[in-house]
Amino acid sequence: MQISQKMLASLAACAMAGLGMAAETPFTGIFGGAGGFCLGALHIHAQAVEWNTSYSVCETSNYEVLEEKIWKKKSHLVWLLKNPGEKCRFEIIEAQHVKNQGWNITGYPSREAFEKKGQPGWVDSALPGRQILSCSMVKVD
Repeated sequence: MQISQKMLASLAACAMAGLGMAAETPFTGIFGGAGGFCLGALHIHAQAVEWNTSYSVCETSNYEVLEEKIWKKKSHLVWLLKNPGEKCRFEIIEAQHVKNQGWNITGYPSREAFEKKGQPGWVDSALPGRQILSCSMVKVD
């Protein structure tokens, strides 16, 4: 069976759209959190992030996208904050879509903490360079 160039192009376009790669506009949204350390809001703008909670205040900061997987039903995004301010405890913010409007938002103090998050000794560590904040949040916009 021979596949034409037109069919290959069509298949490639479908595959890229299914992986969320066709999206040319950046992911944006406002997320609200409640209770304890998670009380506050996360604002994702086209070129900046701001996350304020009772635990940490991350000023509006430019970011670098480290990971971006956007599907129709589930999404996973990771941002490296470039200048989050002195009161911000996080260098990296990860957003994982759970279901409906529910998201799990996690802050990591460093790239190392993010990269080693699943390794023994890093999960639930009391060392300051390993402490993360994980919040259940609702996307309100």
